Amino acid sequence: MTTLCPSCGKEIEEGGLDCMYCNSKSPLGWLFAVALVLVAGPFLLLVSICSNPLFMQEPYYCLTGSDNILLFKLITDLAFLVGIVYLNILFFRRKKTFPMRLIVFLILVFLTSLYEYHEWSNSVFPNEVCEGVLVHLMKLRQEIILRLMSSSIAGISWIWIFLRSQRVEKRFVK
Repeated sequence: MTTLCPSCGKEIEEGGLDCMYCNSKSPLGWLFAVALVLVAGPFLLLVSICSNPLFMQEPYYCLTGSDNILLFKLITDLAFLVGIVYLNILFFRRKKTFPMRLIVFLILVFLTSLYEYHEWSNSVFPNEVCEGVLVHLMKLRQEIILRLMSSSIAGISWIWIFLRSQRVEKRFVK
């Protein structure tokens, strides 16, 4: 059964909730998920930055063996924070460059996550690591693995969608 848009009269895709031509029922449609991630992203990155063991009260010498990974993670998180704020600006201003910049961002997140995981797997920790630091290092390991898995799954799915979607072509026109 064919459904017509009440605003513009064009045909709506079967099972669709809104018109991709005039966005009459939902201004974002499935792009709402992208908007949600973009808005929440800076806050999640700030939590990651503030929980970095480099900011802990423990003496810095306790981190020998992992300090390069922690410093790399801190720098990449700061760079991603700047990148996601920039992507927010492009998204909400409906800039034509947003889809490709998002794709590049997703690829960079995946590659840095892969590098972090590789470095973490090959790092040697001292025999006597401060107790408080050890807990944070294990949490950091879990965060690195989670970021690697989520960036690979999100990257593959969002890149494919952003390259093929007509909604993306129609939304980002400026």
